[in-house]
Amino acid sequence: MVPVRRKIELQDGVTAEMLFTPHLFSYKGHKGLELDANAENPVELSMYFADLMYAAALNSWEIDEGRNIDEAPFRRGDFHALITGSRQEFRVVIDFALRALTGKTPAELAADAKSAGDDAGDGKKKRSASTTDR
Repeated sequence: MVPVRRKIELQDGVTAEMLFTPHLFSYKGHKGLELDANAENPVELSMYFADLMYAAALNSWEIDEGRNIDEAPFRRGDFHALITGSRQEFRVVIDFALRALTGKTPAELAADAKSAGDDAGDGKKKRSASTTDR
């Protein structure tokens, strides 16, 4: 079974346990939380993953602890601060989150995406070749 829990230390020594399950997407919209994977550049992608981590922390706080998410000791900005404050830890958590939510490593996801792109490209070549034969 793929692990779905991870603790992280935020600014000022605050720790947050994150629970990476599909339920975390139910927090979309909470205090500006964005969970749409439509990033167009590395900055937007980093912000998306910071929001994903925040939602996972809310998920753990509410589900495991049975507490009101508005009383959590961490804020969305704490996770965005990780983007610049602790880039290595940020990368480790992103790898963990991808594996927890998809069951695949980032390398496996990249290979799948490349394969899907190659398959789409092959289809275009075959179609264009068949139309020239007419």
